[in-house]
This record gives sequence, structure tokens and C-alpha cells, in this order.
Amino acid sequence: MKRLYKYIENQEEHHYGISFPEEYLEMLVKNGVEFQEQYLFHAPL
Repeated sequence: MKRLYKYIENQEEHHYGISFPEEYLEMLVKNGVEFQEQYLFHAPL
């Protein structure tokens, strides 16, 4: 449980300087998820 609290406490620092799209792409690549970048993060028509 201590690890979870520490993780939550550090979220603001963890996300400083990296955007959601950058972190999401990093997660996809790290986990070997196939994707087509052209379909990510675009506003609907």
C-alpha cells in the first residue's frame, strides 16, 4: 500500500514535461501494441 501512496504522490512530478499523447505513444511502443499514428489524437469531424 505504501508503494501506491508514493506513486500517487509523485504523479504531478512524473507528468511534468511530458504530454498525454507522448506518454500514451511511449506506453504503446513499450508494450508492443501495433497502431497507426494517423488515427491517434485527432479531433472528430
